[in-house]
Amino acid sequence: MSGLRFVSHETPESLAALEAPWRELHGVCTYRSIYNSFDFVMASVTAFSEPDIKLFVLSATRADTVVAIFPFQISLHDFYGVRLKVLEYAAQWESDKPYPLFRGGFEDFAWRELVRFLSTNRRRWNRFNLIEIREGLAAIEELPRLFRLPRYWVRSREDNRSPLMKLGEPWHKRWETHRKMRKRVRRMERSFGDRLHFQIFDQPDSWQDCFQAYVKLESRGWKAGRVGVGKDRRTLSFYNDLFARLAAGGHLSFGVLSVDGEPVALEIAYTFGAVVYFSHGTFDEKYATYSPGMVSTAYFLRHFHGADFDEGDYLAGFAAYVAPWADLIVPSHRLVIHRVSPAVLYSFAVKGLRKLLPARRSNESADNRRQRV
Repeated sequence: MSGLRFVSHETPESLAALEAPWRELHGVCTYRSIYNSFDFVMASVTAFSEPDIKLFVLSATRADTVVAIFPFQISLHDFYGVRLKVLEYAAQWESDKPYPLFRGGFEDFAWRELVRFLSTNRRRWNRFNLIEIREGLAAIEELPRLFRLPRYWVRSREDNRSPLMKLGEPWHKRWETHRKMRKRVRRMERSFGDRLHFQIFDQPDSWQDCFQAYVKLESRGWKAGRVGVGKDRRTLSFYNDLFARLAAGGHLSFGVLSVDGEPVALEIAYTFGAVVYFSHGTFDEKYATYSPGMVSTAYFLRHFHGADFDEGDYLAGFAAYVAPWADLIVPSHRLVIHRVSPAVLYSFAVKGLRKLLPARRSNESADNRRQRV
């Protein structure tokens, strides 16, 4: 098999020109996710641009066919007094388990070709950081074999875990299995009776009102200014752009739990293919004693059960609250690859010294205490 030709896309305009082949490849790629779709990445790089971040999306072509897309960026980070160029995913903010796009039969080969390309362009990066690689994907085993000493140093460790729900089975099986779910739902239903309603909004013209209601409710709770869709101006802009894109394609759903017509909990999910990406939830803390967030989550799950979906995917590291209801907890892995260079070696040396000095001070203090005794 002949080598691949790489082209780097380093401006939003260049990335926009890649839209047609990106969409085509995304439809057939080996690991298809809403988070490596063109719409998600484009909305992310538009909203979260920074002076110290340079877009570095790589398309890999063979015989005029795009067989892989690596949605990367290069950012500058200070490590123990040394500024390093870090190669990482371009759409890391608000993302979940990102991964490049590969045409079937090309994944291992494209990783090998990427390593060759990055070796040729060694001065462009010092550190390669890949987060939340879902268990079972080729990168976990392939990259440590390709990046080897003495030119590279690789560190692999476990990353965040994701609860997954099997949606292909009838709802009553989940309902009958989880007593605490039934208890929470029935308690709220008994407390509010006909005043309690849950409704799904998934039409292209309904998302804006739902989004405004979500932001309003989120701003009154613990998430305000910390996490969530309304965390800050840029995050709000990102979701406004992303939701407009997803709604136009029929990939956005809101679940609204209300009492007397006023929202007390909202859920947001992205639907793509046979997967539902459960992404956001918020609730009115005045109703906290009734667990409205968990109740709305149960109703939201029920809506997608037995439909055209196989899997419900919750955010890695942020959805432990639904772990008791999950059918599977999926691990992920993080790979950090350092290109061995004077800058990297210096940062390692400084890091080691900083760890050594507190330990030495602690030992000296212990010795002084023993001498006083």
